[in-house]
Amino acid sequence: MSNRDPRRTSSYNLAYFGRGAASAVLVLAVACDPSAGGGGSGAASGTGGGDAVSSVSSGGDGGDSHGGGGGGGAEGGHGGGEGGDGGGDGGDGGEGGDGGGDGGDGGEGGDGGHGGGDGEPTGAPRWSARFGAAGNDVGYGVAADASGNLYVAGWFTGTVDFGAGPLVSAGGEDIFLIKLDPLGNVIWSQRFGTETDERGGAVAVDAAGDVLLTGSYVARDPGFSEPPPATVDLGGGQLPHAPALSFFGNTEPLFVAKFTGDGEHLWSRGYPPVGFAWEPETYDVAVDTAGNVAVLYGSLYDNGQPTPEGNSAIKVLDASGNLLWEAQNDLGDGIEGSVEFDSAGNLVVVAWRHEGYGTGCPCLQAIVVRKHDPSGALLWSEIFEGEDTTVLGGGSARSVAIDASDNILFSGYVAEAIDLGGGPLPPGSTFVAKLTPAGEPLWSRVAPHGDRLALDPGGNIVEISGGAGGHGFRLTKLDPDAAELWSQEFAGALASHLAIDREGRIAVTGQLTGTADLGAGPLVSAGAKDIFIATFDP
Repeated sequence: MSNRDPRRTSSYNLAYFGRGAASAVLVLAVACDPSAGGGGSGAASGTGGGDAVSSVSSGGDGGDSHGGGGGGGAEGGHGGGEGGDGGGDGGDGGEGGDGGGDGGDGGEGGDGGHGGGDGEPTGAPRWSARFGAAGNDVGYGVAADASGNLYVAGWFTGTVDFGAGPLVSAGGEDIFLIKLDPLGNVIWSQRFGTETDERGGAVAVDAAGDVLLTGSYVARDPGFSEPPPATVDLGGGQLPHAPALSFFGNTEPLFVAKFTGDGEHLWSRGYPPVGFAWEPETYDVAVDTAGNVAVLYGSLYDNGQPTPEGNSAIKVLDASGNLLWEAQNDLGDGIEGSVEFDSAGNLVVVAWRHEGYGTGCPCLQAIVVRKHDPSGALLWSEIFEGEDTTVLGGGSARSVAIDASDNILFSGYVAEAIDLGGGPLPPGSTFVAKLTPAGEPLWSRVAPHGDRLALDPGGNIVEISGGAGGHGFRLTKLDPDAAELWSQEFAGALASHLAIDREGRIAVTGQLTGTADLGAGPLVSAGAKDIFIATFDP
């Protein structure tokens, strides 16, 4: 996103494999009540010779962004929709009576209705779509621009048509990047790949409407083969090879690329992986108001052992793709996490790490929250950990968002009682916690879910997490103090990331297997795993 104040955007992720053949596309939309956008009518006229009848009419529910106008009548109606435009027109004056002389003056038209209030949040489904072929196809990152257009990235095998013409894999897993309008129509789609495997990861959109795409690609140490096989070209030439970190001679570097909103390549960069990277991931990407880009990346597996430099790293680039600063050793044996910029360009990082993982116990998971200034200097660091020396001890942090006051909200899980502010959380709890810009705890709440979060324009918290017996996901909205507003659960689909646009509309992407109904009707996969995109009202 997107995960945060709507002035900022970042993304999160998940990972899988596969191959495929013919593709299929299915888009489902929820029909709207024709009355949803307009207000009710007030009394049209008074009776002859008398005053106009007073009538207050409630406006209908707003549409995407327009509240219902108030009804006419002596008093203006009140629009009842979600944030509305102006009120309705005043009612007509009363007509003269039929008998007994001239009719009295008609009653004055009512005042225009007030714009709709926030209304009750519902999370009602808007539309959902499935894309895929016979193999494994995965939606990984999603972000929204200022106009509500969506950018979705991931990988596919075989042939997939997103609606702008078929994309054909070059041999293994290929990267896809697509742009959709707010109604789910595909504006353009692109693929990038070679005969080896490449994956699209986290995405973000900057203030200029340009798109940042991250991911991984396969390279080979030139010392293992002459000449080495080609690497992926994202539009600016082949990305660089990197020294092999495995005895196979293969390595999977990180890439960061920037495109215009029309999909034109601006620049792309490749960087060596962290550790013995068999399954590298770009955990998160964020963009600040100046266009600087931060990427948190690493490896889920490091041959079962931690490396001295740790398994996670941060790179911060300027708007032209030049490296500003990087950090690696700071996170210890980092496993996963999230990054976000505040309004001053400081970078907040949340992560969780194993201390001593792979070396035998003691083994402790610790939650790490830290802030760097724009030059990369560490401003402060907070570590929250328990005392259990088993692999199940401690806790984890997975996602971060920054509110309009630069307060820090993050989500995760605690395996034992840990105090993140406001007293110890019960063991086995998922949580949302809030810190001041200086890192001082404000509160922590047990929340239904704790995987990925984002903030809507009102500061409400939206989360996705696993559910439905391990093969589904939950979508939950909390108020700014983490009290639940609504929650929905969907079976048959795994969500990887969510984004929220400036109207508060929610988009989720991931993968589905078999049949999944995301609220707009059933989606049926064409193969093992298919890409899904689903959108919801605020």
